[in-house]
Amino acid sequence: MARVILTDREIEVLELSAGGFNTKGIAQILELSPHTVKTHIVNLRGILGSKTITQAVAKGIRQKVIK
Repeated sequence: MARVILTDREIEVLELSAGGFNTKGIAQILELSPHTVKTHIVNLRGILGSKTITQAVAKGIRQKVIK
């Protein structure tokens, strides 16, 4: 399996998702609009080949992209 490369911001969004934060919570923490966070989530799902953010988090952990 090829190594997944994510931007620093994508990693932050993925880590916060893993921590149980929803889109609004992530947006507040990172000082972004909820729309921007949703865009990052859509991109993460595509990069990690996942249907949901939960699956993306699991894949991120398995591939050691996040802890």
